[in-house]
Amino acid sequence: MKTYETKDGVEDYIRMCDGYDNSKFQNELLNHLKEGSSLLEVGMGPGNDFEWLSNTYRVTGSDYSKEFIEKAKARFSEGEFIILDAVSLKSDKKYDGIYSCKVYQHFELDLIEKSLKINLNCLMKMGLLLILFGLEIRFSKTGT
Repeated sequence: MKTYETKDGVEDYIRMCDGYDNSKFQNELLNHLKEGSSLLEVGMGPGNDFEWLSNTYRVTGSDYSKEFIEKAKARFSEGEFIILDAVSLKSDKKYDGIYSCKVYQHFELDLIEKSLKINLNCLMKMGLLLILFGLEIRFSKTGT
């Protein structure tokens, strides 16, 4: 993943994602997380999902790549962004929901398990965790 730590690697990734659109999940997400809720996007990359998510939610975009965060700040001047490791998720803030698209397939199984357990600690009571691995959508809510 060191590719995303360099300007050239980030530019290559942005070109690769040109035209990528996950907004088809917006209505489904609204069925599970009400408009205006706080949402942490983990591994936002070039911000393609951040754009449509922030039209509905109070989104904090995150990525472990400083290069992606700098690009996001330039693209979305009003946005809130943090550098965040998807595995450790060191954040003092709790969110109504966590959204992540095509991040976890880059990790070994033990790191996915570790990260998902930590994700739960970043959610409010009855929070929503939405992890997209591909074209399917699966929702998980924390307990009462």
